[in-house]
Amino acid sequence: MHFSWLPVTVFLPISLSLLLSISLGCATATPPSAVQNAAALKTADIVPDPPKFSTLLSAAFADYAKLGDAYSELHFFHLGVHQPAPNTDNCSTWPKTNPGNRILRLGFVPEVPLHTVDSAGHHVGFEADLAVDLVKLINMHYPDSRVDIEWVLIDLKLPVGPTKNVALCNALIDAMRADKFDIAFSCSIPTRAADVSFFCDTMSMFPGIKYTGLDSLDVSSIHDRNSLVQFLVSHRGLTFVHGMGVLVYEMLAADVRAAGGSISNQPVGMPHFRMADIIGLAKVRGGQMGLLLDVNPRTTFQPKSIFTLNK
Repeated sequence: MHFSWLPVTVFLPISLSLLLSISLGCATATPPSAVQNAAALKTADIVPDPPKFSTLLSAAFADYAKLGDAYSELHFFHLGVHQPAPNTDNCSTWPKTNPGNRILRLGFVPEVPLHTVDSAGHHVGFEADLAVDLVKLINMHYPDSRVDIEWVLIDLKLPVGPTKNVALCNALIDAMRADKFDIAFSCSIPTRAADVSFFCDTMSMFPGIKYTGLDSLDVSSIHDRNSLVQFLVSHRGLTFVHGMGVLVYEMLAADVRAAGGSISNQPVGMPHFRMADIIGLAKVRGGQMGLLLDVNPRTTFQPKSIFTLNK
């Protein structure tokens, strides 16, 4: 399978081609490449009453989630751990009407490792690559049409803590109301707004576990939450910094106690493990000693979605 015939003018990353190859049993070690801005369309071949961009992206994500390990491998490349695609039951189906030749304006707030612009002007990160892969699928589904991406950067210094999601949503919603772009492609926890519509989940917020290397423990047996609990039971008294995952840490500590072990919180000094939002861990994975384990200690998932205005 190849994509040389696809009518896309953006610089398509290797990620989807790579991951489609993986799903077909032709794995390769080549990582996803950077994403560039889309060039403006030279024509304005718009069909009457075209389908909504939100419907097209939602349908494309439903297909993308079924491409074997495509989502998981993209997540691993940018965030350091594998994560399955969120449930797609609420995603749209493909509209029967062709979208025509159109520019899709996607707004985003820069955040490592989700979406940033490098010194050469390339768009890089998990969400940047995901968006281009979804548009690639749209153009694959409608070979007589062409949808191109125009990125719109919203310059905002995101706060740390519980106000981050509110600040992110408000900045993107205000920019959409000013008609700066069509879709907010910075995943956020859905919030209530009368004129805003969140569509199918594209990410799940969850904490990660990073082993700091203290005591040179062999953590190769840890591959999911249950094996993490069993490891902690077998190694009594290991210490954690829970970071933003306070409730997750307390649930984990309770399960370890119920299984006959114990862990303790150590907010200063060198703990055995660090627990924090996976994006936060991914930001500093090269700046701290240790191993980011491919395990989610959370028992529930908090979905994050892209969104648009109701029109």
